[in-house]
Amino acid sequence: MLSFPNSDHSFTQETLLLRITNRIRQSLELQEILTTTVAEVRAYLGTDRVKVYQFQPDGHGIVIAESLSSDRLPSLLGLHFPADDIPPYARELFVRARQRSVVDLSTHAIGISPLNCPETGDLIDQTDIRYRPVDPCHQEYLMAMGVQSSVVVPIVLEGEAAGPYHPPSLQPPNQLWGLLVSHHAEPRSVSETELQFIQAVVDQVEVVIAQSILLDHVRAQAHQESNINQVTALLQTSPMVNWQDVLQAAASSLEADGRLYLVASEQLPTESPREIYTIGEQPALLDSIQQRSIEENLLWQ
Repeated sequence: MLSFPNSDHSFTQETLLLRITNRIRQSLELQEILTTTVAEVRAYLGTDRVKVYQFQPDGHGIVIAESLSSDRLPSLLGLHFPADDIPPYARELFVRARQRSVVDLSTHAIGISPLNCPETGDLIDQTDIRYRPVDPCHQEYLMAMGVQSSVVVPIVLEGEAAGPYHPPSLQPPNQLWGLLVSHHAEPRSVSETELQFIQAVVDQVEVVIAQSILLDHVRAQAHQESNINQVTALLQTSPMVNWQDVLQAAASSLEADGRLYLVASEQLPTESPREIYTIGEQPALLDSIQQRSIEENLLWQ
């Protein structure tokens, strides 16, 4: 068996954790933070690969950050993995129990170490790793990737960090954002101390991800307000509004195609009975000969 470096040096762990925390706080860009995190964790563990696996809205996952030590394991960076790779019951345990797993294929065992009680979701004092036989399908999956040992720690966002769009009266559910995974091409043992260290790193990463999500929303809101102000200015600067410019600004704000249909009236006189302004892809005409637009459909009106 290979042993992890620094496994008996709590001072070294504390120093490294402080260094990782300081480095990830020096940047506001999530990708840079995750790249730094996987590099630091892999250097500490001495494993062949450490990656961050992010879940997508449809359930599948993407490796968005990775650190490799050699050519013993191939790069998975940017690869997509189907949702079926991680079944629903495993995802539920990741969220409710913050369940961490340690696999050693030399002993055909998987170690389970939950942070929370699987039934209640409350924090528990248990910190030891409980081993049981590893599922043959999971064993075959790892072997197919050339992996003999692995450590998986879930990245879970709590409460408001899981999503900003919830009624104030409802507590938003926790969200399984992703996984921090360490792979090694040879069998190796993992101590509770090392697992606690990885968990401490993940705790910091969860805070940074929540802050990054908030920052993205603030930036998006500022961008939207800027575009609204631009449209408002175009409507108020002149009695003769340039409707094409207004549509362009509105479409840009929504990052979409645009269509503006104006009908002549006493309040809005035009040189023709109707005016149409368009940007991007448009619906087909109702009648190409008479040039009847979709807005002239009775059901539409």
